[in-house]
Amino acid sequence: MHIKIDLITLKNQRILEVREATLELNNAYLNYRLDFDCEMPVNEDDEALGWRQETIMLNSILLKKHIATVELTSLPETNKIGLYITCTNGVDIKLFYRRKNIDQAYAMKETITEWLIG
Repeated sequence: MHIKIDLITLKNQRILEVREATLELNNAYLNYRLDFDCEMPVNEDDEALGWRQETIMLNSILLKKHIATVELTSLPETNKIGLYITCTNGVDIKLFYRRKNIDQAYAMKETITEWLIG
């Protein structure tokens, strides 16, 4: 099952162009793929120093048997919701949603949970 992920701008990462943002659930593994361009501050502590353009490419394959938890958490300081997929091997996936899209976050959590225990 392929699930499209809507990337959102974060405090230190302004999304410019998204080529791919997907989560693929297969029988034995989860494949998290990102490929996008963004702007990031030259110095995270001082945005006045300017922003630089970066290309982010990520392809993480997590075996189903290594996934320990799937949890939603509120991030009040940023008005966002975090969906964390925590693994026993130290590789975690963090998806972020705007608070107004909390229904999408709950639906994604439910889909991943059903896949894990199904």
